[in-house]
Amino acid sequence: MQKENQRVMLTKQLLKESLIYLMKKKEIQKVTVSELCHNAGINRVTFYNHYNSPKNLLQEIENELIDDIHDFIKQKNIDQSYQLNKQIEIICDYLNKNRKIARLIFQNNSEDSEFIEKLFYCPNIWDELNKKFSNLYDEEAKNLLLTFIINGTYGMIKKWLLSDINKTPHEISKLINDIYLKNITN
Repeated sequence: MQKENQRVMLTKQLLKESLIYLMKKKEIQKVTVSELCHNAGINRVTFYNHYNSPKNLLQEIENELIDDIHDFIKQKNIDQSYQLNKQIEIICDYLNKNRKIARLIFQNNSEDSEFIEKLFYCPNIWDELNKKFSNLYDEEAKNLLLTFIINGTYGMIKKWLLSDINKTPHEISKLINDIYLKNITN
């Protein structure tokens, strides 16, 4: 049983490495199962035992990145005393340290992806934003503002990562805080 689990883990790792390699050359929509399997040295049946499509494999890689970010935040001992911009800074810091994979994920993500919500559904971020808006807006307005802030934050971070903008994670989080959070909550 353990040997089988190791084999599955190895297969998935080879497929992930193959997808990352191919995404450096082309968009996820243009990656075929055949070339992914050929590059990984795995047959198509084995691929379909684990995934439905290359996009499905990318979603697993995204989820692993999100889990790693959550672990990174936990290692920083984030608690309620941390301000929202500090939490965003920690996310930016992680993405900056893992820029190669982060760039590939951001390049191949559509704006309506679940990745955006998952990225910012980190401990305290939604709670902090909800707290800031709870007495100011009704539930519908609050949801619209949260959507605006999360998508705007994602857009800024995406532009920063993909355009090689020379700003530190601290500077990016400060910009986000200055533009969105100060103006909206004042």
